[in-house]
Amino acid sequence: MAEESYKYSLEYRERFGFNGGEIYWMEQAFELFCEKAAEQVKQSEKDGKPLIFTESYFPMVFKDIVEKAKQWSNQPKTYPDHEYE
Repeated sequence: MAEESYKYSLEYRERFGFNGGEIYWMEQAFELFCEKAAEQVKQSEKDGKPLIFTESYFPMVFKDIVEKAKQWSNQPKTYPDHEYE
């Protein structure tokens, strides 16, 4: 039980959470995938193939994934201005 609760602790998130750079590259990869998927969906529609996905499906799913990743990521550290004086 203790191991299970550790996965949701602040320490676990600080050690294993995504950082800003990782989230940036994840977003870039998702955007590229969405563009390619949209092209394939358009081509399949032109060819008359039945589809189970629409162009808007992938951006919607990946937006949710990125938001969840941001919630479980390491927040940028901010320091008061007076510490640098």
